[in-house]
Amino acid sequence: MEDSTPSVSGSLITRTNVLSIAGVIHSNRITGHLWLQKDGQSSRTIGTLEGAIRGSTVACSWREGFGLENPVGDAVLHLIGAEKHYSKKRAVGLGRYGASYEARVSFPVLDPTFVGSGKVNEAIDQTAVSDIRTFFDGFWGNVWEFLRLPSATFPWTSYTEFEVKLVTTNFLSACSVNHWYTGGAHGNYFYTSFNYFGETAESTEPFDLRAIMGEDGIRRCSDICLERLREQGASSVLDGFIEELSLEELSVFTVNPWGLVFHFSPYAVGSYVQGAFHVMVPAIEVSDMVSHSTVGKALQAYWQAQSRLYLPAGSREDDL
Repeated sequence: MEDSTPSVSGSLITRTNVLSIAGVIHSNRITGHLWLQKDGQSSRTIGTLEGAIRGSTVACSWREGFGLENPVGDAVLHLIGAEKHYSKKRAVGLGRYGASYEARVSFPVLDPTFVGSGKVNEAIDQTAVSDIRTFFDGFWGNVWEFLRLPSATFPWTSYTEFEVKLVTTNFLSACSVNHWYTGGAHGNYFYTSFNYFGETAESTEPFDLRAIMGEDGIRRCSDICLERLREQGASSVLDGFIEELSLEELSVFTVNPWGLVFHFSPYAVGSYVQGAFHVMVPAIEVSDMVSHSTVGKALQAYWQAQSRLYLPAGSREDDL
């Protein structure tokens, strides 16, 4: 199920940057490039990868300096037991078909009007680099599979998109969805949320559900989510496998002017074929349980300042 809750980003998102990596294993060589696209301009190469396969050892290194911290660094992989699997015949097969990898992360850049823009932009940049690093490390760690099994020449891909759900001068709430394919019958995707609040640049910090809700409020969010998930047909809830949602299971959420939206990735509350689930918890149903923390008070004041505390006109919860 798609998340159809509206985004309220205003003019505080100045642009979207894109960090990409792509390359291929071909015969005895490993190549790759790292690109950065800023302000909608053409992509700029900020790193190149050169590697070689020699017997049971694969060695590669990144060349050229670039603005971002080197996401991969120099690497050498010793292929345990590869000698008995690797042969010229397999090398020819590998060279003919290749084993490619590609990852892309699109991420927003906040305008300085947001009080904590510097800190948050840095955190989002680090997340983008981390996604690329994690993807490449996973691919790199399985290089021996491509050498051992000529049939394992499928492409590894990873695409991450950020969507800002709310941004004011003090609040940022966004989520990212990361689609992976690393072989097998199908890929997978998962959601991550990014919630920040600050009254000053120095005080801007991420916040979780505990920061805005007391224990009773968290339980109410769990109860509402379970009720909505039953209505949406989430198999793990209908089967009784999930009877209560823990704080960790409620950890991926975004804020908007009408309340909270909880995002459940595939397998979290149902089978893969059911996809992701998204549950809207209207502010009016939990506003009396918002905590008295600084961020809790600010959120409650923000909700109260909105013209409505209900779902936007025309929205249906079963469409979320």
